Amino acid sequence: MIVSVGLMEGLPSLEVELLGTFVDPSGARLGPGRVRLDSETTLSPVDPAAAAFAIDGVTIGIGFHWERKERQAFRGTLRLLRRPSGLTVVNDVPLEEYVTSVVSSEMSATCPPELLKAHAVISRSWLKGPAARAVVPPPPSTPGEVLRWYGREAHADFEVCADDHCQRYQGVTKAISPAAAEAVRATAGAMLLFDGEVCDARFSKCCGGLTEAYATAWDDAEVPYLVSFADGLEGPPPSDLEAFLRAAPAAFCNTADAGLLARILPGFDQETRDFYRWSVAYGAAELGEIVAARLGADLGPIVALEPLARGPSGRIFRLRITGERGEVVVGKELEIRRALSRSHLYSSAFVVDRETHPGDEPRFVLRGGGWGHGVGLCQIGAAVMAERGFGYRAILAHYYPGTSVGAVPLPEREIRGPLDLDARSLRLLETHSILNVLKVVVLRIGDVGDLVGDAETADALIARVRAGHPELDEPEKTIAALEKAREVRDAVLAWIAAASEARTGPLRAELDLHATNLASAFDVLAARAEAPARPLHEEVLAYLKTHRGVVTRPLPDVHPRHTTFNAEAPIPPQCYTKHDGRHNPCYVCHQNPMPGRENVMADGDLQVEYAFSDVGMTNHWQNLFEDRRAAIAAISDREILEWIDTDNYSALAPALKAAGFDGWIPDLRDLQLGAAAFDEHGFARDGSHWVAFNYKPFPSTFWPTNGSTDDVMIRLPEAFRSDATGAYSIDVYRANLAIVEASVKGVPEIGALPFDERKIGRDLDGDGKLGIAQRVTKVDAYVGAAADEFFDAYLYPRGTEFLHTVRYVGVGDDGAIRPSTRMKEVRYMRKWSAYTKRTYARHYELGGFEKEAGALPRPPLLGDHGLDNGFGWSVAGFIEGVDGQLRTATYEENLFCMGCHSSIGATIDKSFSFPRKVDGAAGWGYIDLRGMPDAPNVGEQRGEIATYLARVGGGSEFRHNEEMAARWFRPDGTVDLAKVNAARDVYELITPSRERALALNKAYRTIVAAQDYLHGRDAVLTPPRNVHEHIDNDSAETLPLDHFHAWDIRLDWRSPRPKAQ
Repeated sequence: MIVSVGLMEGLPSLEVELLGTFVDPSGARLGPGRVRLDSETTLSPVDPAAAAFAIDGVTIGIGFHWERKERQAFRGTLRLLRRPSGLTVVNDVPLEEYVTSVVSSEMSATCPPELLKAHAVISRSWLKGPAARAVVPPPPSTPGEVLRWYGREAHADFEVCADDHCQRYQGVTKAISPAAAEAVRATAGAMLLFDGEVCDARFSKCCGGLTEAYATAWDDAEVPYLVSFADGLEGPPPSDLEAFLRAAPAAFCNTADAGLLARILPGFDQETRDFYRWSVAYGAAELGEIVAARLGADLGPIVALEPLARGPSGRIFRLRITGERGEVVVGKELEIRRALSRSHLYSSAFVVDRETHPGDEPRFVLRGGGWGHGVGLCQIGAAVMAERGFGYRAILAHYYPGTSVGAVPLPEREIRGPLDLDARSLRLLETHSILNVLKVVVLRIGDVGDLVGDAETADALIARVRAGHPELDEPEKTIAALEKAREVRDAVLAWIAAASEARTGPLRAELDLHATNLASAFDVLAARAEAPARPLHEEVLAYLKTHRGVVTRPLPDVHPRHTTFNAEAPIPPQCYTKHDGRHNPCYVCHQNPMPGRENVMADGDLQVEYAFSDVGMTNHWQNLFEDRRAAIAAISDREILEWIDTDNYSALAPALKAAGFDGWIPDLRDLQLGAAAFDEHGFARDGSHWVAFNYKPFPSTFWPTNGSTDDVMIRLPEAFRSDATGAYSIDVYRANLAIVEASVKGVPEIGALPFDERKIGRDLDGDGKLGIAQRVTKVDAYVGAAADEFFDAYLYPRGTEFLHTVRYVGVGDDGAIRPSTRMKEVRYMRKWSAYTKRTYARHYELGGFEKEAGALPRPPLLGDHGLDNGFGWSVAGFIEGVDGQLRTATYEENLFCMGCHSSIGATIDKSFSFPRKVDGAAGWGYIDLRGMPDAPNVGEQRGEIATYLARVGGGSEFRHNEEMAARWFRPDGTVDLAKVNAARDVYELITPSRERALALNKAYRTIVAAQDYLHGRDAVLTPPRNVHEHIDNDSAETLPLDHFHAWDIRLDWRSPRPKAQ
């Protein structure tokens, strides 16, 4: 019998070393040697006894204190299945070889032989007995109580996983002694039986002197052979369990025999020696932090731990945890172990000592016994029994009272009779393995050919069934592949019917059974073919919810444009705002052309009317309409503070390099530290030549009060940092940065960081001599090695790079708002081509023609370099994955950025922040809103923020920021300009309170958990009322023309502070 074992899941590709020769489905031979596999396939060994395959980086001990990665080797067949989350790696191995590996993986292959035999029996039994079925699930948790237990995971693509969650299976990695193979051979086919049925053969590392009853760890069922008793020869169990746990009474598993332990335990288990009796200690605050992180219950410093119910071994299965801010009851035993440790306590069999010392916080000392749940066989105790001469049958009879050892016939086929395709079965077909059904069909046809001596017809029919297999790698062709297999049905059944007619007796009955089974299998294929295919964007979303790699390639065989949910993703959620005939948040994006600029988009009309495509008239940003209050309440303040203060940036570059990523890899070290990564002038301390600048956040999406903080850095090409000889020059770099700033802002002169004109050879400040300059008044060309580069006003030079990080709203210990350590996104733009303004105008014209014709945006994909915005820039990004680590953004997630960085009229050369930089030398340095005045836009008198609040009628496009409304608006909805103008700085105007900041962070955290960025990234606390779910261009109300506003993205930093009006 073959066992399918899941080794790894969610891989973009697999590098495997073939230790022998293997054959793929086409008959091609591979190996020996290393190969990289990135698609669904099956590799079968030519010589199963000699060939093996090895995989580096297999994770073992997932979630436990011994978690690590190992190189592991396996015999048998290697199967790769393409799933939305990536590749699933499966090892098909004969049952007895599987058991051999489990025995030597769970316990060292140098264990006493009788222990290995006992383990062989229970490993088989666990695989095929009741443990193979899910235990009764726990009831839903109620307020103040968390009650959970865990059964064997159900796997759609394999029977059992390779880690401790099922049984440790490490292939031939640990099979270092013939003793394990001999133990399996000696017990071949043997199972542990109770009343003729295979037992649920649970086991743990060390019971601690008393085994535990089943119901303490799982549901409340009574299992007659999984009961509690003393693990020794000393009589009945003790009546005082706390005294028992404080002592160390004799028991089989109470051994200090270092030699025996070294022979019993695998290497990593030998790191733990105090398993029979152990202790751990926590301070009250530390324990409160652990409980908050593990349970999501912010109880504050812990006051008391009160056991409410113990099992017969002393294991607690209901525990009340009381803190200064509340209490919670936790159960059962594994959940208690999880709640009180950053990994897992050894067991829940412990007593609690609360110690207090003058001047110190209370200290909790947990003194416990055993390692694991304690139910069934105790591995350490069984080893001692074997060492003392007990046989494996006696060991099993001791740990499983009333059982016996015997053989049970095992089924040879997945399908033994007609399938009952009721409604429930049809619902399960979505997750059924189509390849397994096809395999059954092929096997049955082959069996019939053998029975009737007609291999030629059988082979021809099998070839017709297999004709659809290659197409199963392409999701959109799955149904067609199933149709091909299904077309063979009548031919197969007619062939069997004819053969059956010509025969009598048992052979005829067997052929009829084959016909019934094959008809059932074809019915499965028919039902699956008729089931509606899941939309590709749902496949992508399912992939993202489980993917934990840094590079995302959800459906590698499908162009990502075909997987998009929202073809109008460049239209941001803010465009669906209701204006109620008087509010105009659209003016900051949509503007008519200004003289001299490259941007001639001329979309000012979108301030006063809606003009969506047919697709765009439906608001696809569904996250706007989700009420997140309950989800926010479920996340504690401590949990979100720990989350946003965790660095998820530093690991990004090494992970991308290891994955062979071909695009831009972040090369600014310590950026997670914010200002500390730069010197006082904004230059990166790591020498990467990135330069941070201080700018005013764009209204109002990037105001911290609306959910995010951010920073932006610029880097000019190497020639702009080098003198005429090609050597690096800080003076040249500072001068060129000032020239670029003046050019982009369209001003004739600008302040600059001090630079030495003598090292440049040009009088840039116009004072008639070469010296130390702090101003540039000649803005007509670049200097140094870039002197001959193309120059024009309002344009960046070719090769300019921008690095933009979007972050949570950081909250300091003093309540101050700052950029968080954790990043929501890392965005990168590079200007690959420099066009003339005439060329830009033609691009805009062509874009307008396409929109009028109803064409949807289709930016070209540049591979790992992101998307081409059509105006010389590439745009790429990294975004938080489900595990909180940054990953590459998908096509649709990058597509979201295209609207703002390609086709709106307000930008200057597709950029927002740099034209809004604080002028001159004062603006070079990491973003800091403190002390920053509310400068007006060029051509206006009133401060930009004050103006925006008045024109929009709220603190955001959606007018749903109640805190901003309370701060800066009167009860009648008008802006209180006196209060706004009296604010000290931009920081006071647009940063949220601590409470709002935490709530916004929690709201976004729920989006990360769902990975549904395709439905929107706006961290709204409650659904905004002022948003259209659907718009009809023809009937939608237009905004009166007197509410149209001409607006310049640039700021007038020289303007005096406005007075109240």
